[in-house]
Amino acid sequence: APPDATSPDTASPPPRRPVTVGINKYSHDASVCVADAATGEVLAVLASERLTRRKHDGGPTGPLLRAALESCGRDLADVETAVVQNHHW
Repeated sequence: APPDATSPDTASPPPRRPVTVGINKYSHDASVCVADAATGEVLAVLASERLTRRKHDGGPTGPLLRAALESCGRDLADVETAVVQNHHW
């Protein structure tokens, strides 16, 4: 018999909820945080020095953000809000 619409093989995964990302990029110690946009639950936190192995690394945050999003099963399409630290103000 064919599987019904409620069987695990045909059920679609639950929709991914949007996330808010926090980015610290304008100083040493570049870092990012990914949080559930509805609940504020922290899903991922990553510091640049953990990827580059350079203490106090303030390098680009693009690869860092991509790695943090991937670590919690998300991508840029899931980002609803971005908060960026700017110590120049």
